[in-house]
Amino acid sequence: VRQASIINYGAIIASGNQYWTFNQSLYAFEASQYCLQDSPVEDAPTIFNISVEDCGYRCAHLPIRLTRMMEAQRFYQDAYECRGFLYNKDIAACKLVAVQLDGTDLCSNFRTTIRAYGIYSKVDQWLPNPMINNTVSGTITAMNAASLEVSLTLHNSGLLQTLYGGSLVLRAGVVQSPAGVIQSNGSMSLGGYLSSDISGAFKGNGSISVFSEEMLYYPKSSTIFHAIDMDNTGLTLSFSSEVTVFQSLQPYQLKNWIVDGGQVTVFNASLAILVSENFVVKSGGTMKSWDGIVSDDSGCGSCFDFNITSYNFINEPFSTFSLSYGFVSATNVVVDSDGMMTCSHRGYSLRYPGFSSGLEGSYRFLGSSGGGHAGLGGAGYRDYLDPFPLYSAVTEHGNFFVASTWGYPGGVWADAMDNSGGGRLFISANSVTVNGLVECDGQTPINSIAGGGAGGSVHIESQTLAGAGAI
Repeated sequence: VRQASIINYGAIIASGNQYWTFNQSLYAFEASQYCLQDSPVEDAPTIFNISVEDCGYRCAHLPIRLTRMMEAQRFYQDAYECRGFLYNKDIAACKLVAVQLDGTDLCSNFRTTIRAYGIYSKVDQWLPNPMINNTVSGTITAMNAASLEVSLTLHNSGLLQTLYGGSLVLRAGVVQSPAGVIQSNGSMSLGGYLSSDISGAFKGNGSISVFSEEMLYYPKSSTIFHAIDMDNTGLTLSFSSEVTVFQSLQPYQLKNWIVDGGQVTVFNASLAILVSENFVVKSGGTMKSWDGIVSDDSGCGSCFDFNITSYNFINEPFSTFSLSYGFVSATNVVVDSDGMMTCSHRGYSLRYPGFSSGLEGSYRFLGSSGGGHAGLGGAGYRDYLDPFPLYSAVTEHGNFFVASTWGYPGGVWADAMDNSGGGRLFISANSVTVNGLVECDGQTPINSIAGGGAGGSVHIESQTLAGAGAI
């Protein structure tokens, strides 16, 4: 199915050992102030047995000269520039789309009305916007070894599912309403070259992969989760793209959570993730809370970014797990060599609202004192007029036996200064192995007259602590 919208009130079922596709065909195109021409068959025939890469190369590098016979055998010949192409991957066919610059008056400076009408059309009239609308009563299913690929944006308010052996790939983004359900008992991949915005529910015992792919003329895609219901599932959820997760009122319950080279950012506090097997941040991946998550004890001292429970928690080499305040509870916690679990610079900060002023280090024009935590902040500048060191304005805070408080920022003359304290991290496990880095450091200010932020808290409870890394 190509160049058509589909509104589904019933059932679309892909079954059997077959490959199904809903394909927009418009592989790449830049909307712009041009007159367009779909290249005439006699001058630019469809090219078969060609790869999409070669089709794109022809569009980018080869000039096009098109002729058309009109007005009593008169020939018109113009030089064109390729601005996009159609590619049908089922039959490996390429068709170029050529344009000619039109000047200031769109599509009106051609010599005859017939010629303009016969060859050219305006951008907004030429580009279709096909989609699939799966309504509340609609069901789309891939089952029994069938593979269903959708290159149209899918709007889902019904049920989108894979059954055992079925595969579903959504390459042009998904927009799911709160009524929509994505259920995978086979395999499902969603995202592609257009961004996705997903509410509603995730269900099933199969796999869901959130991915992105680059497409000529399209901005980099991302995915947003809005209060997803993921209760008591056996899903394996993996991320290889940029994903933003907004607060869920209920814990996410699933089998595996894998950040597979992507970046997952939690935008609201207090996300609980209950994983029965593996929580993994793979090499090149980042799992983090939004940098603005920082509170004070008078406002939201009990708030946390993450509360993660898993059998295995693994930070692979060159991966990052970053937060302001969170809990990791697992049978085994592993931070591999060059992996990092960090809450550095994520404590109290003058940059964010809600911070109680007066608790930071003392400001002095020639050099301010550092923020305080387990002890007073470092002394600020002193000279012959002031022989006494200038220490942090606050006394020590926190508990030596239960490390659970943020570090305070250093003294500064402007609230916008970056000199935050460290965050807080609580780890509970049977075994903790650190070959990488676990840190909750305070921030060193860029400005020399500002005081540094105090370190935060790392609290580890474990029967075994091993490794050759650093805490």
